[in-house]
Amino acid sequence: MNRLPGAWMVIYCKTRRTFLFGKRGRKMRKPNLWNLFGGHLDTGESASECAIREMREEASITLPLSGATLWQSPEGLRPLGYIDCIREMHYFLMVTDTEFSPNLDSEHSAFAWFKFDKLPKKVNRPTEIAIATGLFVKAKSVVEDKLL
Repeated sequence: MNRLPGAWMVIYCKTRRTFLFGKRGRKMRKPNLWNLFGGHLDTGESASECAIREMREEASITLPLSGATLWQSPEGLRPLGYIDCIREMHYFLMVTDTEFSPNLDSEHSAFAWFKFDKLPKKVNRPTEIAIATGLFVKAKSVVEDKLL
């Protein structure tokens, strides 16, 4: 089990009310599971830097992205959630105006946008924890309460 600290980006389309997931490729550890884009922190890297780097590496999502907004404060990215159970896990939120097609790396075989009430069942552990602890509910609330 990976115990290195990690960071993930919850990507939410406010017009369609959908969340973006990547599907792990068949040659990857734990293949065919849906997951958020993210991974472990590199040495000297902050959690927010990691989430942004992993989005770029795994899905070619670079910032600034037209029609996308990160949940921020003057100090930088606001954490959507922090969980310290199997390892230190940081989650951040990016909101888009429209669904888009990411350019996936070799770690992923597919992507899909899922409605909140139809999130995938076969997910990796960090994504499962994000769902179970209510981070997707919180993400929707941030947008619907016009906090972002």
